[in-house]
Amino acid sequence: MLSKKHRLPIQEKKVFIYATHSPIFTLKHGKNQLQESRFGVIISKRIDKRAVVRNKIKRMIMEYARTRLDRIKTSTDILFIIKPAIKEKKQEEVEKEIECAFLKAKLSI
Repeated sequence: MLSKKHRLPIQEKKVFIYATHSPIFTLKHGKNQLQESRFGVIISKRIDKRAVVRNKIKRMIMEYARTRLDRIKTSTDILFIIKPAIKEKKQEEVEKEIECAFLKAKLSI
């Protein structure tokens, strides 16, 4: 599980400057005033009505962020907005898409 200091708070109204699009998600990112990077995931009921499925997708993305935290630029807020096409993808395919999006957005070190 990702530590609390690396999670993006829901209450914080943030304007993200940059966006990178993928077939399975949109990645929005911007600078923050902290020393750590923070991550958030938005997944609506339109993706799947069952909370179990939505939580599984959210855990998969947060686990990717947790394991690669040392390779991600610091002082960045990153928000994933999930699209319905993610349900047909396996975990390895999702991780490759995230890696490509991070390289495209120049968030990896």
